[in-house]
Amino acid sequence: MTEVARTQGSSSEIERGEVPEVAALGNALKELFTRLGISQSQYAYRVHLDKSAVSRYLAGRRVAPQDFIDRLVQEIEDHLGAPLQLEAKEALRGRRLEALRVCSPDEFRLEALRDELARSRRDAERAHRTIEALNALLDKKEAEARDAADDLTRLRLDWGAERAALARAREDLLRQVARLRQDLQDAEHLRAEAERQTRELRDHVLGLEEELCAGRRPRPAPCRWHCSRNSFSGCGTRRTCPRPRGT
Repeated sequence: MTEVARTQGSSSEIERGEVPEVAALGNALKELFTRLGISQSQYAYRVHLDKSAVSRYLAGRRVAPQDFIDRLVQEIEDHLGAPLQLEAKEALRGRRLEALRVCSPDEFRLEALRDELARSRRDAERAHRTIEALNALLDKKEAEARDAADDLTRLRLDWGAERAALARAREDLLRQVARLRQDLQDAEHLRAEAERQTRELRDHVLGLEEELCAGRRPRPAPCRWHCSRNSFSGCGTRRTCPRPRGT
């Protein structure tokens, strides 16, 4: 039996709530939903969704899409007047990825790659900000070193303590400049690596999207991320929905 057949064959099990990962996601969403203090019908009307879809998502009979989860979190935050903890949001996303991994391996791989691409972009942006800060600090220290050199020139005939102190200060500034130059070189290397990884991930995501849209089985991506139950980076490993015994 092919992966496609096994995945499609699990739809009835999901509808009966027999896939633990999907049921766990539904339980987490339902627990969050109760904080609103409204009925599912009222919420479905509010967010312009069919009531049956909302019911399936909250009952763990369908894998809720990410935009449904994001909207529910937004509604809860508006209702409470405070943001949910980051750990709670990450836990929800983790449960959804685990449900996708079991029920839709291709979509799981795509979501995991998109997450990795977003992280890579954030890394590149952080590296860019670090480079800007280092450049500004480097300019400042180089200007201070030049000022110290000018002071030494003006005081070249003064062999007293003031000239010695200025010389020591200049040497210290030159050491700081050298360290900053090395930090800047390291930051530029990190940015280049992050940008290269971003381009590779973007190309892979686009290719996978095109293959999925064309109805082709996507080629497995090279395994560059470690997969575990608590880490949802895609490595191309295909798994199927576990069928309950006796079915």
